[in-house]
This record gives sequence, structure tokens and C-alpha cells, in this order.
Amino acid sequence: MRHRNADAQAGGAGGPGHRSRIVPGYGDQTVTDQRVVTVVVPTFNRPDTAAALLRALAGQTLPSERFAVIVVDDCSGDDTVSRLAALASDLPYDLTILKTKANRGPGAARNVGWRAATTGLLAFLDDDCRPEPGWLEAGVGYLGDHPGAGVVQGLTRAPDGVDVHRLQGWYVWRVITAATPYFDRSEERRVGKECRSR
Repeated sequence: MRHRNADAQAGGAGGPGHRSRIVPGYGDQTVTDQRVVTVVVPTFNRPDTAAALLRALAGQTLPSERFAVIVVDDCSGDDTVSRLAALASDLPYDLTILKTKANRGPGAARNVGWRAATTGLLAFLDDDCRPEPGWLEAGVGYLGDHPGAGVVQGLTRAPDGVDVHRLQGWYVWRVITAATPYFDRSEERRVGKECRSR
């Protein structure tokens, strides 16, 4: 597990089996493993919500050595970073936690995250999403089967029992059932160098 401010020097490592690395843009890259996809998650002042997502990602059918997770804390004023870091030893995948110097919104946080990733594929999730177990495997598989696809967007649904007609705005407790959204980094020039959202 990696945890630091986005402008700090790299240091420390996670529990047994976790690989330590220096994040690109902040030092030399030293990753030599078999990871194919990095999940990038922006968060702000929601440690319980983000922790539930990290636990859900532990149940993915894609083997944990095939993916990494980068959480970008968008300058939370609470204990989000320390609470997420405390989970690292219980998670089967590599976790990197970055913290920005200023709150600039989820789009800017996603940009920090994807720039720190070292894999060819990126998967973006918000901290209030709960991916179903086959989510990562489906996205990686689809992009592998369709090499011309640069971006994959899947279905987002409300959990059973939630009346979506009574919800105000776009806020919904989301369960991700397929690849949502994935980016092939080789397509960066075509789809744009910046992740623009909200």
C-alpha cells in the first residue's frame, strides 16, 4: 500500500505480497508485475463510503495480482486517508492513496489518479459505487476481445428495493454490473488526454 500527499516523496509499503512502487510523476517507476488494469477512485470526506468500495473491490473475480487501485483523496478535511490506509493490510490488491493539496473536484482527482497509474487499462469508479464481482473481469475481457475499442461504458443500476423515481438529482447508491467506464491508454490521443467529468 502506498499512502502520501500527491506532492510528497514516495515511501512505505503494504502488507505481505504487496509490491511497493514509486508513482510516475513523483519519481522513477519500478513496477514489474502482471497488473493489467488500475481502478481510479476520487473521494472527498467520505471514509465509510470509500471503505465500502475498497472492500467490494476485494471480491472481484479478476485475480488481485492483475489489478491495482488508486484512491485520490481530494483534500478531505476529515480522517479519510488514515481510515483507508488502515484497511490496506486486509485487501488482496495493491492500494495507492494520494492526497491533493487543494479540493478541485472529482475530475481533477481522477486526472491525478490516472497519471499515477502504470497499467495500460484504466477503470474509473466513484466512491459510492459498488461493483459486482465480475465487473473488472468483464471490462478487461471486453477490451481484450475488441482491441479497436478505446472506451467501454457499462450499466449502472440502483440496488434492489430503491425506488429510483423518488430520488432527487443524480445521487443514487450505484451497483456496477458491467465495465463502467474503462479506458485503453493507447487511445489517449484519440479520446483526449484529460478525463473531463462533472
